[in-house]
Amino acid sequence: MKAKMLFAALAVSALTTLTAISSHAQEKNNGWNRLQLSFVSQSVTNEFSGIETDNDASPAGFAIGFAKGISLSKNIPLFIEPAAELVWLHQKEESVEFIDEYDPDYDDRYDVENTYNQVSLNIPISAVYKFTLNDKISFESFFGPNFKIHFAAKEKEDKTCIYMGEHYADDDKSTETNLFDEDEYKRFQFGLNLGVGFNFKFLHVRYRFAPDLSPFYKYEESGYNESDYDDWGYDYDYNYDDYYDSYSGKIEDKVKTVNHFITVGFNF
Repeated sequence: MKAKMLFAALAVSALTTLTAISSHAQEKNNGWNRLQLSFVSQSVTNEFSGIETDNDASPAGFAIGFAKGISLSKNIPLFIEPAAELVWLHQKEESVEFIDEYDPDYDDRYDVENTYNQVSLNIPISAVYKFTLNDKISFESFFGPNFKIHFAAKEKEDKTCIYMGEHYADDDKSTETNLFDEDEYKRFQFGLNLGVGFNFKFLHVRYRFAPDLSPFYKYEESGYNESDYDDWGYDYDYNYDDYYDSYSGKIEDKVKTVNHFITVGFNF
């Protein structure tokens, strides 16, 4: 009997708490404006005719943007949140290129620095469900599509010539490549946008997972022959010898991207 009474008391207490939270949520189902700053990291995967391999590229950077929450119901804490954010991604790699790679005692070399910079506009549109605990604290989950427009994506390679231990500036080399000069690189990508957030007074913190469903790079070729294969195969990160003898027909090469955002914002 005591156990039943205790269970009933706990049930009544839980129901009272949920009712209070629900009532409070109904009163607080107002929208919001938000300025936000995000740390962004991106993982990159190559795919050759359905076979995925890792890519060394892992650019990271920052995003700054604005989001607006619009209430969809007075009784349900459901919102639609369109947003726009400017994203900058950067990566730098350093390596050494020996002038005579076959002579281990030959120290003349190029010190190579490769940099990559990308500027994009993200437009995520999320359905947000908000769990309000009290006047200060609330949690939220969200899901929706993301539209990405790339303004720029450039690679730069700087080679510093070191000859007999000294820098020879006359032999330095520098090249810059705009990826969008090639049609295979796509200025528009479509993806998803999902995650969880936390609000404390005017402070907002969230994690967002944003996989791109359309590739950043896509190359297709059909009816190739062995000479065509030898001409362009070396430019890629795959060992095509593993596939060429057993594979015939259409070649499809893709670069796919997945993005991670950690965001801090100010609600007003």
